[in-house]
Amino acid sequence: NKKIGIWLDSDKAYIFSFYQDKEELEIIYSQVEHFQVQGGYGSGTAYKPQEAVSESKYLERKKAQLKDFYRRIIVRLGSSQAIAIFGPAEAKIGLKKALEARKEFKDKIVAFKAAGNMTDNQKRALVRDFFNKEYLNRNLSLGSYMKKYSPF
Repeated sequence: NKKIGIWLDSDKAYIFSFYQDKEELEIIYSQVEHFQVQGGYGSGTAYKPQEAVSESKYLERKKAQLKDFYRRIIVRLGSSQAIAIFGPAEAKIGLKKALEARKEFKDKIVAFKAAGNMTDNQKRALVRDFFNKEYLNRNLSLGSYMKKYSPF
């Protein structure tokens, strides 16, 4: 029974794998560029309009980079039986949607929780505690558990 806990933000994902008595950590870096759109710039000639910066161009590029990030995470999930997703930002939402779009992972998401920035040891403890306490020892069915703890 392979269990995987993922803590992610838009910069990197920490993938904690638990299988039998083994525990592994893999870190995947997103390669998502953080753009700061500043507006237009002067045309160089007096009395001419500013040339606009294409914000949609940046957003499309970021969207493609996040999609690639999620793909690289999903490839590493393999034959996991349970997947718990944690993180402070929107990246966890995108990963959840990417997983739900795939039949083999849709029903394996057992947790989806907000978690602020933490040290590596705190992330490991969060995931380990979830699987040792909440996941294994709960008396609720999976469906009611997700309704209780999922913000969606």
